[in-house]
Amino acid sequence: MCDRAPKSGPAFTCLAWLYLLADRPTAAYKTAQRAVKLNPHDPQARVNLAVALLETGKKGVREHIDMAAQVLAASAELRNETQTSIKEGLSRRPDWKSLHRVQQWLFAS
Repeated sequence: MCDRAPKSGPAFTCLAWLYLLADRPTAAYKTAQRAVKLNPHDPQARVNLAVALLETGKKGVREHIDMAAQVLAASAELRNETQTSIKEGLSRRPDWKSLHRVQQWLFAS
């Protein structure tokens, strides 16, 4: 998919999410980096990269959480989509600590 659309941020965002769901954080990290580079204002791309950073023990998580939070604060639609995506991820992997942390940072009331 990404080979046919090498400049499609959404394609890389989806692929990174699939890698994360499959517990392949290194592949997710590389793919999520590309997604953020192609579409820096996509909160799901930022969430994916933040989770991949946590999963791989790399630094830089806060920058991506802060950017995602800014975008989510400005768009109720993107906020709802991101919340739904996180809930779906947690339904597939209930003990996913990194995603729980990201959810807490973005949506704690």
